[in-house]
Amino acid sequence: MNGMNFLQPIDAAMFNDKRGDLNVIEIPNEVSFRTKRIYYISNVSKNSLRGAHAHKKLKQIFVALSGSFTLNVTDGNNLDKVRVTAQSNGYFLPGGYWRELSDFSANTICLVLASEHFNEEDYIRDMSDFLAWKNQNES
Repeated sequence: MNGMNFLQPIDAAMFNDKRGDLNVIEIPNEVSFRTKRIYYISNVSKNSLRGAHAHKKLKQIFVALSGSFTLNVTDGNNLDKVRVTAQSNGYFLPGGYWRELSDFSANTICLVLASEHFNEEDYIRDMSDFLAWKNQNES
C-alpha cells in the first residue's frame, strides 16, 4: 500500500552484462539535497523495529542494498507503507513524518542518505510528542 504518498519513489535502473549487475539510482532535482550523512542498518532480526521516531527537518532517502524491509510512514492521521527491496526503487522522505522500519528479511542492508548531520534536537522519539508537534506546526 502506498496510499498517501508521503514517500516519493526514486526509480532504480539495473544494467547487466557478463561482469555482473550495475544498479543505478539517480536522484531527481525535486528531492535532491546535499548529503551530509550516510549510514546503513544491518543485522536486524525479523521481529525488530527500527526508526520509531520522526524528524522535524531532516530529509532522507532509503534504499535496500540487499534483502528487504517495510517502511511505514505516518503524518499522525494517514499511513504510507511500502516494501523496499534490493534492486528496486529508493524512497525519499521529507521531514515532519513518523517512520518505522520493520519486517527485515535475512541479510538486509538498508542504506540511508541524510540531509543533515546527527542532531538530537531534530528528533521526536515519542508518538504523543510527535502528534502534539504536528498539530502545533500545521497551524
